[in-house]
Amino acid sequence: MQEEMRLPRNAKEGLLFGVVISALSASLIGGSIMIIELGWSIDTLKMMLVGIPCVWILALLFNLFILGRISSRIQNMFLAPTDSVNARLLANLVICVTIMSVLFTFIGAFVGSVASIPFGGSVDIVQCLKNWPHAWPRNFCIAFFIEMCIAQPAARAVMTQIHKKQSSIKNIA
Repeated sequence: MQEEMRLPRNAKEGLLFGVVISALSASLIGGSIMIIELGWSIDTLKMMLVGIPCVWILALLFNLFILGRISSRIQNMFLAPTDSVNARLLANLVICVTIMSVLFTFIGAFVGSVASIPFGGSVDIVQCLKNWPHAWPRNFCIAFFIEMCIAQPAARAVMTQIHKKQSSIKNIA
């Protein structure tokens, strides 16, 4: 059986895979949502420059230490060992986007309100909670599209290139 080229094979590759996904996701998803919520302005751009790196670090840490384990457990409940890699990729995508969007709809709103303080904003946790029910479905759709079409394919492309390079080095030796 041929080894899967699109996925990480060790912890170092797993970290790189997570960094690529979380950096693209935080930037594109977080940026899109901030622009939808606040409109396009210099102040929004400044808040993005403060908020997105914070969300990126939180997303990376959550993904590396918690989400992977949760996703594996849920996948094992629904997938058989004989299911294809593509079935596992799709299940992982749906599970991860669902969990991350549920949490980060609130976390992102909170970080955004903290990032708005220098621009005259304030932190209102109650408002973050009140906005969650109507913001989450929209955020899920944005996140699912970006993960499916941009972030995950980019991370898999990086892994494929690394593995092709490793294969060519092995073949030369």
